Amino acid sequence: MKKIILIILILSIFTIPANAMQGPPLQIIIWGEEELLKLREMTEADENELLDYLRHANYFANGMKSREAAVAFLELLDSLPIPYETGMQFSSLTYYPDSEYQTFSIRFSNETGERYSFRLFAGGDRGKSAFEESLNGEQL
Repeated sequence: MKKIILIILILSIFTIPANAMQGPPLQIIIWGEEELLKLREMTEADENELLDYLRHANYFANGMKSREAAVAFLELLDSLPIPYETGMQFSSLTYYPDSEYQTFSIRFSNETGERYSFRLFAGGDRGKSAFEESLNGEQL
């Protein structure tokens, strides 16, 4: 009986599709202006401090594993045509680097409590950013 269960278990492991065994999709989340400023500041820190920050802030697990990747991400972010009006406060940004169109979801709020959400797709020339190349293991 144990052998039958073991055989079934082994067969089920090998028949699970490869994408079903992957973790959740990569996503980089920045919660507000302070966190964005902190990431910018950390790109100037020494290597150990930067890597500790990337691990602690959960960027490392989502593909941002080096100074070059962090700088490339910030450059990609700076190149986006993010809509902004006076009186709006940046709330959060979620980036899905492995999506087909490199999707950005950006949220703002204003003094009256209204919230706005924008979705940007960084295709075209931005689709081959240095950050994406660092995720694919290529040299920057």
